[in-house]
Amino acid sequence: MLVKERYRTATVCLSLLILALVFAVASDKELSRICIPLAFFAGTLLYGTGMAYDRKAGKKTESRLQGILALLFLAAAVFSVLYIGGIL
Repeated sequence: MLVKERYRTATVCLSLLILALVFAVASDKELSRICIPLAFFAGTLLYGTGMAYDRKAGKKTESRLQGILALLFLAAAVFSVLYIGGIL
């Protein structure tokens, strides 16, 4: 039970971080260069920990779905960094 409670706390904190970064992007153009990749990396961390937790619990389908979502967030983070750097 203790691991499940820690996971819930981490999930709530990461979700709030993503929302805060989105609001910062919407309100300030200068911060968008930093906040957009950070929001994507936070999403990667959120779904990556969910994948690990579900794999440990024996939930194969949920683990694979969250793994795919984590990879999509990671790809979006990499593409946003490349776009900001002027490579894309």
